[in-house]
Amino acid sequence: MVRNPTDLDDDYPDTIELGQKGGISYKDIVLQQYRQITLFSNVEFRGGFYNTFVNSRGEEKTQYIPDSREIYSNAVYALAQLLINKFDGKMQQAYEEYEEMKEANKKWFIDISTPKEEIILGERFYEETTDKINFETYKTKMLEIHQYLYTQLSLLLSRLNYLEFGGGTYT
Repeated sequence: MVRNPTDLDDDYPDTIELGQKGGISYKDIVLQQYRQITLFSNVEFRGGFYNTFVNSRGEEKTQYIPDSREIYSNAVYALAQLLINKFDGKMQQAYEEYEEMKEANKKWFIDISTPKEEIILGERFYEETTDKINFETYKTKMLEIHQYLYTQLSLLLSRLNYLEFGGGTYT
């Protein structure tokens, strides 16, 4: 049966076939993403930056170190999208609050920044020092908003009994 990806009901197949080795369940995919977010949250949250170093051949190289706040936030959002068909009333309300907080933060930054863009761009786009400071405040607030969403998703997973160990005794 071919499914329309916009259908958001509970009729997803229990497993997804992956070649000859069998299948992986929807729950496995969700828990893999949850595990990944847990790993992302165990680092210092800081902005991205360019690092210049000399390699083993004596050549100077520049490498971009990604913004760990954005990596975490994007991963949390991806988990929310994976689980959207499992939202109950509490989670739907929390997700609406998340969307409101996100839009309010975006509006705040656009209202106070020098360029009046509809889209938030990278730090290098903003030339004024106050814009760069406000951009960092915006990014930190977005991290906090996604931490709120992650907490709500964790509570949803608990209500769905996704966080219970299968088999064995874990005390």
